[in-house]
Amino acid sequence: MNRYENPPEPVLPKPSFALRFLAPFAPVVVVIAGSALLGRLTGVDWMDRPIRALVHLHIAGLGMDLYTLGIARRCRRREGPVRIPYAAPILFAILRLLLHGACRAKLAQAGWLYAVSSEGMLLPRTGPLLLIGLFALLSLALAVYEAAMIRMALCPPPEKLRRAEAPPADMPVGPEYTYEVQSILHNMGYYAGPVDGVLSQEVKTAVKRFQGEAGLMAHGGLTAATIIELRKAWEVYQVKALQHPSEGRQGRNGRGVWTRIQDWLR
Repeated sequence: MNRYENPPEPVLPKPSFALRFLAPFAPVVVVIAGSALLGRLTGVDWMDRPIRALVHLHIAGLGMDLYTLGIARRCRRREGPVRIPYAAPILFAILRLLLHGACRAKLAQAGWLYAVSSEGMLLPRTGPLLLIGLFALLSLALAVYEAAMIRMALCPPPEKLRRAEAPPADMPVGPEYTYEVQSILHNMGYYAGPVDGVLSQEVKTAVKRFQGEAGLMAHGGLTAATIIELRKAWEVYQVKALQHPSEGRQGRNGRGVWTRIQDWLR
């Protein structure tokens, strides 16, 4: 492995099918099935049952809100890397209750939903039917959004898992990193001495200066966090050198004054 390459990252286990799909999206199917059952029980005929199912979708969606609230509580108790805010399912539940109340209030008005055709048949009006469908679509979108939040909490991205599993405290490293640190600091203009793998006082001074600029504890010692931040800074420095070769001076002459002013202003 090259001295300037980071060590390979560990392979994280892949979440199961139940966590990725069943746990987040199965409740959405249950909500739709529950609203269809309520529509079948409360509807008077084949035409009225789908409309009642759309109205009862808001009530069935309250179960999704409670489920999301439970998952949010579970993630907080286990201190997972991704957390669901409690306010989201609570606000969604309030919105669903308002939508359901508005639909019930309109349905209570005589002649709002159905009109008598020229043949004497009761047919649903287009405007109220579109309004009920729009409200139901909004409630279903909230359920899908909650399912996406649950999936994110139960199956967090690998970078969040690595960040959560990272050691909280910085650890010192051995003298085998001295040559790498000297080379990078020398090329970036922090260090002007010889690159010989010896941790001299001049190297410690350069490391201390870099640690202060990187937001680390400036003590001049070689630590794991210092190596990581130094490698990141070296990668950024190389990219900038390729994009703007005229900015700053490389090698033993150090960085240009304008480049240092830009770094200080960031």
